[in-house]
Amino acid sequence: MRRPRDVTPASGARRRRARSAARRRRAHELGETGRTTGKIVLTVAR
Repeated sequence: MRRPRDVTPASGARRRRARSAARRRRAHELGETGRTTGKIVLTVAR
């Protein structure tokens, strides 16, 4: 999964932003506000 290009410092932030975006999207699918579901999804995801 790791490419030589991922070594750039920006990649980490981008990956984190993508993950949070996915979490927000999932929260919207459930039809709830991002904040509360964000915590729930975070605990469930691990």
